[in-house]
Amino acid sequence: DLVKILRSIRELDGFKDEEIEDFASNMEEVSFKKGTNISVSGETGKTLYIVSKGSCVINLEAGGEKLSSTLQNMDYFGQEMMASGRYLATVEALTDTVCWKLDKSSIQFSMKKLQAVREGRTTIS
Repeated sequence: DLVKILRSIRELDGFKDEEIEDFASNMEEVSFKKGTNISVSGETGKTLYIVSKGSCVINLEAGGEKLSSTLQNMDYFGQEMMASGRYLATVEALTDTVCWKLDKSSIQFSMKKLQAVREGRTTIS
């Protein structure tokens, strides 16, 4: 379940349950063909992904060492963009892959929307 996965992401720890539920409701499915780079290390990041179908390989270079791991159903990646604004790893679709995506702009919009509701406003600024 998307809400459970979002709650497990360290970069989203400070958000309340209602905020996490709103994020989950704003997620969209996107498809990637086998061999597509979904994220590229060092590039500007704006999206968190949760693998729904298929599999990906995540490649990370840390301290001169190259690390690699396979991501499958309900694994996530891209969360580092919340803090750094950049992807720290390259993720490639190993098969045709479907992911749920949550853009940083959706998180920011959800925060504004929830703040407006708390303040009793009908418009979002």
